[in-house]
Amino acid sequence: MKIKKRKKMIKVSWQFLIFSGLLLAFCSVCNVAAQEKIIIGVATSLSAPEGRESLNAVLLAADEINTKGGVNVCGKKIPLSIESVSLRGDFSDGSVSDALQDLEKIIVEKKVHAIVVGPFRSEVFLTGMDVIAKYKVPMLETIALSPTPEAKIMRYPKYKYIFRLCLNSKYLVEYLISTMKFMNKKFGFDKVYIMSQDAAWARTTVSLMIKLFFAKAGWKIVGMDNYPRGSSDFTAGLKKASDRGAQILLTIFDTRGSATLVRQWHTMQVPAFLCGYLPMMNSPGAWQSFDGKIAGTLNVVFEIGNVPSAKYMPATDFYEAYSFRHYRKGFYLCGKSDSANARHLCCDALCHHFYPSHLDSNTPFSVRRMRKIRLG
Repeated sequence: MKIKKRKKMIKVSWQFLIFSGLLLAFCSVCNVAAQEKIIIGVATSLSAPEGRESLNAVLLAADEINTKGGVNVCGKKIPLSIESVSLRGDFSDGSVSDALQDLEKIIVEKKVHAIVVGPFRSEVFLTGMDVIAKYKVPMLETIALSPTPEAKIMRYPKYKYIFRLCLNSKYLVEYLISTMKFMNKKFGFDKVYIMSQDAAWARTTVSLMIKLFFAKAGWKIVGMDNYPRGSSDFTAGLKKASDRGAQILLTIFDTRGSATLVRQWHTMQVPAFLCGYLPMMNSPGAWQSFDGKIAGTLNVVFEIGNVPSAKYMPATDFYEAYSFRHYRKGFYLCGKSDSANARHLCCDALCHHFYPSHLDSNTPFSVRRMRKIRLG
């Protein structure tokens, strides 16, 4: 029974990140069919928990498809091979130029056919787009949240090899706005203190929250603080939030150091509801991690699959498969489950490649874009 359950959980995992092989088959069918293996590069920050777990998800998916003989390209089964690189400056020490050198290195030296996961930082993603355009290697980004790349992709044809499979900060803002509306309706809260990190996606998120909601809804912003990467002392900001009567403390961070903010908030007994996005708070194991000292907090979970969902079973299937493989329940939010729908997108793209008459105005835009890479 256990063996059957294990096989079932591993089986469903191919839906998550196997799209990379399918995308490759679509983008260069003839060339790939002559290869002994399909090389997929995972280029991201492996020093970040999200990056490491995204790599684990790729390996999980690759194992599943290789168990079946590989990717079927023109009737020939070709196995997947995974190569990874940790982009310096993408999360830990280093500069953006260091990260770009690492990205170029894996493309040139490992001769990857496609890149998945992609840069953790939006700043690296944006500048890395030129590296991808230079080598014309498809990249499927699943972590960085800044919406700016979309505008560049739409405007400049050279970026047609780049795809985003995760949401961007605009959609995160929608979730946050819905949460703020709920807090106002339920408790009458309308005073907020904003604490965020100094990163492109976080700055965009805060800017949109002010422009699209707080300014229009009549909320009072009693203060704002922007923290550089590596910050670990948030006491000054927390004291100001308390002194100024903030009812909600809106936090926008993706750094590990933000866990300190939660602990300091609890120790100082700040009478403001802690609400927003903090990666350490997304795991189902957060209660244990913080020794139960997180009562009175609300963290917005904007992706499923990282947590199970009874309303969308593929998310639960992926969660169970990943947890079974890595012997843990609960993990970080970004990067892994964004690929849940990519399998369908790439299968459609392949279908339209071999049967172009199926391509019409009802075909998803992303599928039509992918077909143009091959035929345009």
